[in-house]
Amino acid sequence: MAEMQKTVGSKGALILDEAARRGRRTIRWPEDSDWLEEITPAPQRLLNRLKDNGLLYAAGSSRFVIAPAGTRSIRQAASAELLADLALRPHGDYYVGFLSALIAHHLTDLHSGATYVAVRQGSRPRRLPDGLIVAALPQDSWPAPAGEEVERVRVGESKEFFDRSTPERTLVDGLLRPDLCGGIETVVGAWARARERSEIRWSLVAEIAARIGGATLRRVAFLLGELGFDRLVETHLPPIAGRATTPLFDRSREYDLPRKKMRRDPATGVMVNVPRDYLRGWIAGASAG
Repeated sequence: MAEMQKTVGSKGALILDEAARRGRRTIRWPEDSDWLEEITPAPQRLLNRLKDNGLLYAAGSSRFVIAPAGTRSIRQAASAELLADLALRPHGDYYVGFLSALIAHHLTDLHSGATYVAVRQGSRPRRLPDGLIVAALPQDSWPAPAGEEVERVRVGESKEFFDRSTPERTLVDGLLRPDLCGGIETVVGAWARARERSEIRWSLVAEIAARIGGATLRRVAFLLGELGFDRLVETHLPPIAGRATTPLFDRSREYDLPRKKMRRDPATGVMVNVPRDYLRGWIAGASAG
């Protein structure tokens, strides 16, 4: 403590001690103004002094990560998810999802150095940390506020949290944006893995698809049918009218099949634009694994 006081003064030491007492790895202005202003009348100036002395890392405008001893970079001091929260929470709702959520929910064996995040359309900040990939979703595709599609996740042993899509929402997002989930093979494999998991609420998957509607509803209904959930489709999904429309199953068009080699699913109107034997092989391979 004596060395810390010599470097930043007693008030700086009090700020770091109070953050530790609160179980915090970050300090955020003005959100933390209540306790910071009890220590000093000029919190921002003192926080910048702590940063200049290497005891805090800057993580955006007036946002800081506490620098534990032995660390040399902000990525050593904070998880990618916590950095995403620091960057995006001031701008509105967000959630860690897509490939990052598939990995976190053990629905794929892939790994990624990037963090995939969804934000509401129109709320994407101009500047983003390295390694953060942000997708803007329109309002009609945004999770419902009931709390069943996005969960609060504690960061390690701290008292800080970030938002992440639930397994059910993650599965639907895979069909919304397969390009952000490692490709359509990864998405189909994740659905097949989920079929073997008793905790997956398939009725919620169907509810999410029905709420979003349109092409997403058709893709979900088609894939549920391929997984053998015909009863679920009949019970929980609304009748799919207007079957003259033919949304592509894989929005990313990864395989770029010519139209004459695609198969239109008669029940949902989905145009299956991946090789049929590949689709069945992905399901069988993931289920066996």
